[in-house]
Amino acid sequence: MTEYLYRYEEIRYSLGVNYFDNPYPGYRLAVHCNKYKIIKRTPKGAWIRYCTGFPEFDKYENKKFVLLTARKKFACETKEEARKSFIARKKRQIEILKAYLEQAETSLYIAETDIENKSIVIS
Repeated sequence: MTEYLYRYEEIRYSLGVNYFDNPYPGYRLAVHCNKYKIIKRTPKGAWIRYCTGFPEFDKYENKKFVLLTARKKFACETKEEARKSFIARKKRQIEILKAYLEQAETSLYIAETDIENKSIVIS
């Protein structure tokens, strides 16, 4: 019986171009569950068939090791685990991007107040 590991990923699709080759505004976002065939199991993890789509970057014959005992892993043994992992990754991504946004807004405020060498303590 063939075994698989699963990983959910988001994919952003262009809406295409019009008759004049101008891109349509916006995009379509989809979440897909990728299925990776297990080549070999080890006591701690599994080797999976993995392809980036770029042969020059696939230096290890399209294989990737997944440490299944890790808290954060590339792929999971069930679709439900993979879904939970995807949700955790997206929540963390939102936290990081909110921190970047706060930093950008603070920097903009400092620049607009036109005060040189001003700093603000963020806690």
